[in-house]
Amino acid sequence: EYFDTARVSAIVRNGNFDVNANAGISGQNIRATGTTDNKFNHRYKVSGSNIHIKQLLDRFDVKVAGIDQSDLVADFNANIYSSGGKLRGDFDVASQRGKYFVEYEKLNVSGDIEDLLAGRLQAKVSAGEIWLNYQRFKDLTGDVKYENNVITITNLKNEDLNADVSFNIKDQYVNLNAQINNYVVYNVSK
Repeated sequence: EYFDTARVSAIVRNGNFDVNANAGISGQNIRATGTTDNKFNHRYKVSGSNIHIKQLLDRFDVKVAGIDQSDLVADFNANIYSSGGKLRGDFDVASQRGKYFVEYEKLNVSGDIEDLLAGRLQAKVSAGEIWLNYQRFKDLTGDVKYENNVITITNLKNEDLNADVSFNIKDQYVNLNAQINNYVVYNVSK
């Protein structure tokens, strides 16, 4: 139901499973390699290139407000591990250009997965450019947290902007607190 194709090879060595897997999902390839030891501790590297986020979310029946109007394509690498119960790790996501409520270029998000199954992570974000309607901001950086369907970005800033934003991906509720310097107001209507 989730995968179009899946190829998995597993070799058992000293009670450990060495796994190499490729999954085809809506024409996209996701690769996972790693080990599950004899105590069911996991250590895996998961990666994908040119992944269309909307197609992936649709396949897994994940509902995200506004995703139908998005254009999100990204490359990602993640290291996932567990010893006990929680799946933790780190990740890097890069997208050259896209759109999800804002348009962007050169977006990079890197951080830590605190609990994969609970959907908790923290990261650093940077963007070469972000456009919101006719407003353009260059060279932005900030801190990102995701938990309970809410993306919170703090210290989103460059030389002209300092903002804190929270966005609920289920109901599209946005809370924005921003200070903008050198702001230019203009009218595009006739």
